[in-house]
Amino acid sequence: MANEDIKSSTVKIPKDYIPADGGHAARFKIRYLQTMMMFLCSGVLYVVRSSMGVAILAMTTPRNNTEIEVYQWSENVRGMVLSSFFWGYTLLQIPAGVLAKRFGGHPLLFGSLLLNGLLSLAVPTLAKYGGWMAICAVRAAMGLSQACFMPGCHTLLGKWSPPEERTRMSSVAYAGIPIGTILAMPLCGILSNTALGWKLIFYCMGVLTIVTGLLWGVFAASSPAEHRFMSYHERVYIEKSLQSGDESPSMSIPWRQILTSRPLFATACAHIGYNWCLMIFLVETPTYVKTVLGIDLANSSTLAALPFMAQWLLTIVFGFACEYMYNNNICSLTTSRKIFNSIGAVGVAGGLLMLSFLDSRQAALALVVLTATGGIIAASTGGYQMNHIDLSPNFGGVMYGLTNCAANMFGTGVPILTSFVLGDQSSDISRWRIVFFTSASLILLSNVIFVTLGSAECQKWNSLPPSYDAYNFDVLEKDEPKKETLYKFKTEMITSENDQDLQQKHELKEGVIHVD
Repeated sequence: MANEDIKSSTVKIPKDYIPADGGHAARFKIRYLQTMMMFLCSGVLYVVRSSMGVAILAMTTPRNNTEIEVYQWSENVRGMVLSSFFWGYTLLQIPAGVLAKRFGGHPLLFGSLLLNGLLSLAVPTLAKYGGWMAICAVRAAMGLSQACFMPGCHTLLGKWSPPEERTRMSSVAYAGIPIGTILAMPLCGILSNTALGWKLIFYCMGVLTIVTGLLWGVFAASSPAEHRFMSYHERVYIEKSLQSGDESPSMSIPWRQILTSRPLFATACAHIGYNWCLMIFLVETPTYVKTVLGIDLANSSTLAALPFMAQWLLTIVFGFACEYMYNNNICSLTTSRKIFNSIGAVGVAGGLLMLSFLDSRQAALALVVLTATGGIIAASTGGYQMNHIDLSPNFGGVMYGLTNCAANMFGTGVPILTSFVLGDQSSDISRWRIVFFTSASLILLSNVIFVTLGSAECQKWNSLPPSYDAYNFDVLEKDEPKKETLYKFKTEMITSENDQDLQQKHELKEGVIHVD
């Protein structure tokens, strides 16, 4: 290309350039489509995860339709079938974070959805020919695949969510979790009462998950640069707000810095405390409600769904509230994270302490407290839950895999502690008091550590020195004295006419630009 041609196609791009419209040139934002797709995925995967609790009742309860197999499984076998999902789920957390970093969150969630769908379709046949051991194996495999979900989503949010929108986008993406849990019980109950019985639960779950996987494959992507419908403006806005243009899949994981990070240690402690109380809430409180309060939640789907409905609503509320405080400079992001984490921790601890003094004489009040406690735990959305991405957008998935693995390993101690303390006296409120006091103390201690050592500042080891590879430029030469770098366009650059820093160049296929 002649020198005069090069000169005529020269544009100037500041290193801190962000489109003047904040990435809002396009009417529909692809990052919001990505968020809604994550919401759909989380909802579907948690319907599949929760469906076994209803399905196993139908599988082991005789009914008039003699064509449907019924299995005579003991309580111990039922417990193994229900817990087998978490064997695989806990095992693959750390490798899932590494895989998400290496290959991106998009293929991980795509594979997770398809594998879960195929395994769900196979459950009736495996149950017939392999019995409960085959079901345990397939549920463990489903746990392995779903282990990719949270690290994958954190990796995706690290690529897609600008800091000022991160909490809002994550609260919407993860709001599918309580929605899926709410829908699982009535949906599976209806399906189990059809002519196909419990088998229809797994057939419907399989088809639903596969269809969701195909939609995810078409309408989602691992990063803004890879999305087929992404506008140039929105892509630049996201990448420059995250300063993520310098990251590449081959970038090595700084394990030493991650494992010795004090803020990450604080986040891990908060994760452990919250997850412990969540396990108490999900696994043990139904027994408390039945034996102490005299209410069987299994026969009242409305009462059972109330805590999850509260959690869903407050997840959105806390997410928007946290974002409002940050965007309006009410406090720093670090302070905001600590405030919301403390709200959740104190609220959950207070709820557990109140439950430990309520029995069947105050059953209505106990249910109100139970619902409020289930809702207030959603404050973690604005607390530790997004802190991994705050610390390192590039390695958020890896770090979430680490803390989630630790949290789930500690969580396995919940049924052990509860069975040891309660013994055969599960109706004794004084024994429940020990369980609830222990759990309240743990989440309060974890919050003290988070408030003391935690931070939301992006860590220095998050990025390599800046380059412009992500903006599709080839480096031609560098002029160090003038601090200029000449680049060659690999693809066309399109911007709005309102931008003063960049001129519209629809016809430009290659050229040279100066970067200050």
